[in-house]
Parts: sequence; C-alpha cells; structure tokens
Amino acid sequence: MFDFASEGTLFLHWSETPLPGAVAFLRPTVAVPAFKYKAGGGRSELIRGFRGETKRRLFEGFCSFFKLARDTGTSPVCILTTELKVYLRMKDSSILLMQPGKLVPIADAVGVVAVPHGCDSFDGVGTMAQDYFLGTGMRDGASWSLL
Repeated sequence: MFDFASEGTLFLHWSETPLPGAVAFLRPTVAVPAFKYKAGGGRSELIRGFRGETKRRLFEGFCSFFKLARDTGTSPVCILTTELKVYLRMKDSSILLMQPGKLVPIADAVGVVAVPHGCDSFDGVGTMAQDYFLGTGMRDGASWSLL
C-alpha cells in the first residue's frame, strides 16, 4: 500500500481479501500467523521518504517486499503498478520481467531489481551474471540478493 505521509510511504498490509489501492500483493503458500493480521491493523511500514530526489527508496521498498516474501515462504508475488519495472534473476541465470497483474512464483529467484518504468537496461536480456544483474539494478534503481 502507498501513502503520501512522510514524503511517501510503502506499507505492508496483511489481509485475507484484496485491498483497493494495493501496488503489489503476495499469496501465502504457508499458514500466516494470526498476529500479522491483527498487530497494527495488519499494517507495518516497509519504507518512507521517497518523493523527489529520494525516489530510489521507492525501488528499495519494492525489493524489500520481495525479500520479505522469499524469507517468509509466501510466494508467489504479483505487482499491480506500472510505475516501475521489477526483474527477477532466477537460479538458472535467466532474467524475468514481472508483468503487472500476473502472479509469479519466486522460490527459484536469486535476485530482484526494481527500476523506473522507462529504464531499458534489462530489455532483451536473456541471462546475466548475479553480480552484474545486482550492480546494474543498483545503478538504475535498487537491487537485492535473495540468496
């Protein structure tokens, strides 16, 4: 969930039903502890302060969402926004561009990159080494290893 508070804030909002205004969601494949839905009304802050010159923090927030999904075993993940591009590097070195509205299993993902919508650094790329993938992602937006 996005909120304009604090110069822009991304929230993780645990819910058993779809939420209007969501920019991404995950579909748990394991039981989610009940306290995640109750504590703070199911909301917790992922990242804040990404308006203007600090827009890179928005991309970092999306990468952290994927890391959280991977660490908690709640794959697959779906992005709903077209404001940015999210790429996954898979175990076989292939690069996958996430399509808005499409659920993607991330169990085999080893890296994630979030970049501005107009970024073409990964267009047409079939495979890429992990360090180059993460470095290019960091240069153009944000990247996180999922190992």
